[in-house]
Amino acid sequence: MGESLSEDIKSVLRNIGTELTQGRDVGASLLNLRPMLHELAPKSIASCSYQIAHAATLYRRHEKPTWLERNFKKWLSVTEQLIKYPQLAEVLIFHFDGYIREKALQRLVGALPSAFICAAIVWRANDWVPQVRAAAEACAARTFPKTDGKILANAMGGILTDQESWGRWNTMPLPFQEVLKRPDVIKAICDQIISTATSANSAVFRYALKIGLFDQQLPLIFKSAKQPSLRALSFNALFDGEIRWPEGRRTYWVDKPLGISRTISEMKTRPLFLDINKDHLLLSALNDKSPVMRRAAMAALIRHQIISSRAQEFAQSMLSDRSKAVRERAQFILSRCAQIG
Repeated sequence: MGESLSEDIKSVLRNIGTELTQGRDVGASLLNLRPMLHELAPKSIASCSYQIAHAATLYRRHEKPTWLERNFKKWLSVTEQLIKYPQLAEVLIFHFDGYIREKALQRLVGALPSAFICAAIVWRANDWVPQVRAAAEACAARTFPKTDGKILANAMGGILTDQESWGRWNTMPLPFQEVLKRPDVIKAICDQIISTATSANSAVFRYALKIGLFDQQLPLIFKSAKQPSLRALSFNALFDGEIRWPEGRRTYWVDKPLGISRTISEMKTRPLFLDINKDHLLLSALNDKSPVMRRAAMAALIRHQIISSRAQEFAQSMLSDRSKAVRERAQFILSRCAQIG
């Protein structure tokens, strides 16, 4: 379930909607709204986009003023408001009218103030209107190079995990590819992955491995990541010398006459070119405080060194491990070595 907007932000959005409808100046309300808008989490963009549009009544066309209103009252159209307050684009990019979304994206210039606004531009790059998608890509090309790397890193996690499910993208648009090549963005994403333990980090890390984003940072992630599963993934990649990831699913028949089938993930690989001392890597994993890491180390021995004397030494040392899964793998290695003689 997505994030819900607070009543405070909904109240300000309702004021802005009323002011837009009545042609009144939105400056004061916009000033109150922006700090709250920028605090929203970028991962909530899908749910918040509709809530913002609904609260500010951005699904309705604003009526043109009468002759009396135009001549005897200071009436401001949506376009005039957008010209007067370019920051209003941060709200109007959620409008249900594609023409207004396009105009709003065209008004955004300079460094972006928050990860939520960056995520909104990414969201619009998958818009159902082609012209809006083009405007979003142009906006990203114009603003992302000037935006702080940490802000972009907070927003780019959604791209790395969600973009493959966005049917309007054949490939990731060039402005977003360029962002992922920036050293400050790579470092910021890497720092997030190392310092926090969340399921979102796992998804980001797996996709980043697939596209080669973190190859040089793998030793650091293996050593420092808080999340044991990420350290284990790093260990497997470094020890195996390759990156593996699922690429679709395949169904095969177990017994066709009986209609029994099974679906498995199709795995793809790419080589990893890093000079690593595998003995030191293995010892570090075996001595890790997490059973996830020790289990990964024993599994690596089974994959690569099942009959070596070195594998027997390692397995012997793990027979008294606290983790049953680790002990079982150690016993398996020793039993296989005994069979081979």
